[in-house]
Amino acid sequence: MRFVILLLLQTSLLLVACEGEPRRADTYLGNLDDFSYANRRGKAYVSAAGDSLRFASLDGKFVWVDFAAPWCQPCTPQAKIFAQLEHQEPEVAFVTLLTGDRGPLIPASEATARSWARRFGLNSSRVAACAEMRVVPSHMLFSPEGQLLYWSEGVHSAAQVRAVLAEHSFGHAPVAR
Repeated sequence: MRFVILLLLQTSLLLVACEGEPRRADTYLGNLDDFSYANRRGKAYVSAAGDSLRFASLDGKFVWVDFAAPWCQPCTPQAKIFAQLEHQEPEVAFVTLLTGDRGPLIPASEATARSWARRFGLNSSRVAACAEMRVVPSHMLFSPEGQLLYWSEGVHSAAQVRAVLAEHSFGHAPVAR
């Protein structure tokens, strides 16, 4: 009985972590004027293609970062959406950072990233393993200058992603306080 209760608790926590309403970053952090990917510019992630993925190489483009994991069921349809959007939104660099492997506590590897990119037809130079985010799927949109414009958790439809891009593409003001 104790095992069943623990299993139900774990399952409900995973469901809460993998789903939810999109929320703006200011809901969590307040003033984000200083939050950008500047502190990550030099950090190199090994991409699924085996090359170096650096945010600095994406300067001048909007960057949508999708945090995902193979064990997260909502991440699968999300990856399919981003595979389509990669081709339909050329002014946006879609980056997928995998936070885990087959289980929540198993770190993702280059092989995991390669498998994910191949499985969903994603640009393998923009899929990498990392351990920086624990709630998946999570999303961040950065301006061409590297400022955080949007931060959300949960699955997004293609229409929702396009609406966020449209909202922030003109004047791209940082997330409101």
